[in-house]
Amino acid sequence: MSDFLTQFAPALPEIFVLAMVSLILVIDAALDDSKRYVAYVLSLATVVGAAFLTARDFSTMPVLALGGLAVFLLSIALQQRTVRMIAVPAE
Repeated sequence: MSDFLTQFAPALPEIFVLAMVSLILVIDAALDDSKRYVAYVLSLATVVGAAFLTARDFSTMPVLALGGLAVFLLSIALQQRTVRMIAVPAE
């Protein structure tokens, strides 16, 4: 069972973002217009959480997961670029 769960470790940031996006959509649909800031705060928490999960498992070597079906080196590079674009405001 442990080996099965470690297969998904490189995909954990994407799984986290997917779960949070689903949660944010449901919460945002249920909130009044006066409480829309909750979705904004949850979105920022999602970015911070995904950045943490990405940095925690950062590796410069390609990572094979899911039985060799996925290579996560490009995924990590794209995540870092996305976090930088969102976190650093345009001048």
